[in-house]
Amino acid sequence: MRNEKIMKRDPAMDILRCVACFGVVSVHFLLNNGFYTREVAGAHMAAMVLIRSFFGYCVPLFLMLSGYLMCNKRPEKKYYKKFGKIYFIYVGSVLACIFLFRFLYSSLYQALGIPKIEFAPVQFLVTVKQLLCFSGSYSWYIEMYAGLFLLIPFLNVLYHGLKTQKSKKLLVLTCIALTALPSLINVFHIQNDFSVDPSFTDSRDKIIPEWWTKIYPLTYYFIGSYLREYKPKIKVSVCALLVIISTGASFAFNLLKSSGKKFVSGMWIEWNSLFVLAITVSIFLFFLNLKYDKCPYAVKWCFAKLSDLCLGIYLTSWIFDKLFYPALNARVPSIDERLWYYFLIVPAVFACSAVVSYLILKAYQLCSYLTGRAVNAVKNKRTASTE
Repeated sequence: MRNEKIMKRDPAMDILRCVACFGVVSVHFLLNNGFYTREVAGAHMAAMVLIRSFFGYCVPLFLMLSGYLMCNKRPEKKYYKKFGKIYFIYVGSVLACIFLFRFLYSSLYQALGIPKIEFAPVQFLVTVKQLLCFSGSYSWYIEMYAGLFLLIPFLNVLYHGLKTQKSKKLLVLTCIALTALPSLINVFHIQNDFSVDPSFTDSRDKIIPEWWTKIYPLTYYFIGSYLREYKPKIKVSVCALLVIISTGASFAFNLLKSSGKKFVSGMWIEWNSLFVLAITVSIFLFFLNLKYDKCPYAVKWCFAKLSDLCLGIYLTSWIFDKLFYPALNARVPSIDERLWYYFLIVPAVFACSAVVSYLILKAYQLCSYLTGRAVNAVKNKRTASTE
């Protein structure tokens, strides 16, 4: 029997969340396989630069989804109560990264061919501090998102306070100018004669203000809100072409910056980057404009269920990054040859993390059920005592 909740969900949003999560795991492939320690030379390294250039959409896509899905939220008690689920998944993920990782490492290190580690005893206060300071695994994302979550109702007041499409478009363009434009303008070294240094040196000069690049989450949030309200109709083929063009531009720029040396990371490749913004928006529009009328229910169900696991997958993927990549790097000394294991390691990390995320989600659902039962029992007891 078909689940009505699944049928009412927008499959584009579920797919986009899964695509964003897979992007996170893909970017971590480069973080853990030695890519950043090797000079960019040859076809294999160029391919990894392409991976880095494309999958930079990962976190921005999550932020755009927030804008699209939460643009009508208000500062109400029921809204703030929803953060309880996010924080539960966060706590469960951190605890899994502490305890489950130790168990799996101790059980599998011989099979994986990685060195044995003598883990220090877990200290309660250290664990609490780790939770409160967002210092464990990939917890930085929750630290960032917690602030955005608190701001969202008030960002919505600002957005909906603008009464015309023109004014809302101006808001989006202003945010892009403040956060993304410097990533393209401020990346060159201007010599004394004001000519652009053709060597693409690592040093750069600030041509326009860039302090506000730090608020890039708001840019993606407002873009998501704008797309939710106006839903621009663009041919899927055009969107796909935009993805290819923006990815190609980012790839070419990164090759120019890094060719013959270790990968040069800068604001042109970070999440506020104009290149990354173009890729992210193009991907979002691609899936937004796909037709899902004939999409099988089984496919919608799979993406809906997997979408619910994505936050946990993101946070617990640290466990399997620390298990699988040391084994890969030990067995395959050549960084070039490690490229081919992308098609094995990334899906494996994603799948294993999904299992752990599923268990955390089930624990949350059980706790919610028991808490609800307890609250109802207290209410019934109070009602009976007043009769």
